[in-house]
Amino acid sequence: TGDRVTGIQGPLGVMFDNFEIQQNRYYSDVTRSPFPPLQWGDIDGDDVITPVDLRMINKRSGTASFGPQDPADLNADGKITPEDRQLARDRAAQRTGAPAFSIATMNVENFFDPIDAPPPVDDEVPSKNEYNAKLARIAGSIRDRLKFPDMIGMQEVENTKVLDDLIARPELKSLGYKYVLLPTTGHRSINPALLYRSDRVKINHTSQLQTQVPIDDAVHDPRHMTDPSATTGPLFSREPLVVDLTVKGDSETEHADFTLVVNHLISKFSPRGEPTDPIRVNQAKFLNEWITNQRAAAPNREIVMIGDMNDTPDSDAMQALRGPAAAPTLVDTLATVPQAERWSFNFKGTGQQIDHILVTPGMASLVERAGIRHYNADMPASEGYGSGPIRATDHDTPYVWLRFPTGSATQPAQGAALVNQPRPAAAPTHA
Repeated sequence: TGDRVTGIQGPLGVMFDNFEIQQNRYYSDVTRSPFPPLQWGDIDGDDVITPVDLRMINKRSGTASFGPQDPADLNADGKITPEDRQLARDRAAQRTGAPAFSIATMNVENFFDPIDAPPPVDDEVPSKNEYNAKLARIAGSIRDRLKFPDMIGMQEVENTKVLDDLIARPELKSLGYKYVLLPTTGHRSINPALLYRSDRVKINHTSQLQTQVPIDDAVHDPRHMTDPSATTGPLFSREPLVVDLTVKGDSETEHADFTLVVNHLISKFSPRGEPTDPIRVNQAKFLNEWITNQRAAAPNREIVMIGDMNDTPDSDAMQALRGPAAAPTLVDTLATVPQAERWSFNFKGTGQQIDHILVTPGMASLVERAGIRHYNADMPASEGYGSGPIRATDHDTPYVWLRFPTGSATQPAQGAALVNQPRPAAAPTHA
């Protein structure tokens, strides 16, 4: 976004619903757009919106923005107006300075090791150089763009080896990151995982969610795989990872107990050639019902639902996940983020927010700050950025800071019962 390309000549055609120039020259020139800011409203780049930033926005009021990456254009209308200053003021006012902990969600895009896994796993095998570059970019982004979150929900993680190699990187080695990963049933072995700061986070219990549904509603048909007589199949090929945990602050009174669920709902791409929207809606309804049941059994239990949901906030699936507007099951922590910042994936040139962080209503009032870090989705995949944090994956990274609750702590459900059963062989894997 914002790059300027010149020197292209050729006839204009259409391919796969996209306009495309069939270039008949061998060169073109690209003038780079400014790099996306850490957050819109932060004019001086210190990742904090202060009175200095507000004065700078006000001084530019009535002028045109310098492009889509202008941190002063919070509403993305191409000009700097009093509305932009108000949006920045609202973001600045949201921060109280109270002790907080941070959560991020990151789809790490086919995070495979350079070893070819035996069948039935269908993995991609990067070269050692490609793998090392991937490790460097992910570690660099955690350090430089995300500022070391306390918890990072990850999607598309092949196995524990890649996480062992990641936390051993020099960018992360001294921070005490550990992880939770439980293998899922999907044949590609792209698993949800949780990376966490072991000095701040204590893991109390881990599990997976799964249920069986009629064949037509399943993510894959077991009749074509292992059981020709099957009439039901799994709702998830990437079972949601459920982690009951405690986050510790700097004092004994600062702690939060809650359940974090790392999700990767079914993609819009369908290997069967049929729309996957109904399956994704069923997955969302299942998660909503699971939350409702858990809170009915333990009313003080707070839940954070994060991950790559593969759908936008206004979709049927996300509406089903949140529940009714009058009495929501979950609250979207990114709903108040200025529109200019709200994308996490680029699909055919269109920015979309398909990665989400939602919380139960009791935690919504604890949101200190929320946003999306931009350093991947809008960057050219073919660009040679070396080992820096740019284009570590094809998704950008939503994050939220939550204040520690006062008074009685939220209650985790120790050893919470699963809805149906995960795979019996899937023992928890920790490091």
